[in-house]
Amino acid sequence: MTFGNPLLRALAACAATRNFFGGAFATLYTLYVVRELAMTPVAYGVLVTMGGVGALLGALIAARVARRWTLGKVMIGGMLIDGCMTLLIPLVNGPWLVGLAMLVISQLIGDCGAVLYSVNEVSLRQTIVPQRLLGRVHASMNFLIGSVGPIGAIVAGILSEVIGVRLTLLIGACGICCSLFWLLCSPIRNLK
Repeated sequence: MTFGNPLLRALAACAATRNFFGGAFATLYTLYVVRELAMTPVAYGVLVTMGGVGALLGALIAARVARRWTLGKVMIGGMLIDGCMTLLIPLVNGPWLVGLAMLVISQLIGDCGAVLYSVNEVSLRQTIVPQRLLGRVHASMNFLIGSVGPIGAIVAGILSEVIGVRLTLLIGACGICCSLFWLLCSPIRNLK
């Protein structure tokens, strides 16, 4: 069912791409912030907190945003926001305070976009899958999504040894942006 339905196939491909590169990104994020950018533990804690605040905000506005715009636009917009804000992270440069501000904005807005996408993605899945198959479809999607993240993490660890942490993060962020491709090339873009 998952790969036979064009909507589910696009959701699976988008999520797998996002999680592969997201796994790579998450593996190096702390190392990058603490070692490369010399952020303090308190600053790192603020960043993680801002991500949580952004995620909560995304969850609170997801239904309202989906009622205002079409489902396809909300999902594509959420993934675009997530990708663009992730791309901001490896581009941090300049004074410490400017870098911290860029990271705070990225965490706050990016995590909001990620949750906007995620809430609507799961809602769409629950709407189009027959009740009797819902458990199987969710399980297969979760297996696919969960299995690629660790592979991305291993690849990121190896790649960062060769080309450096910042460049590996940039590749990961570009990959996250590319996950949007699956949505744009599917019927999801036209969902009302």
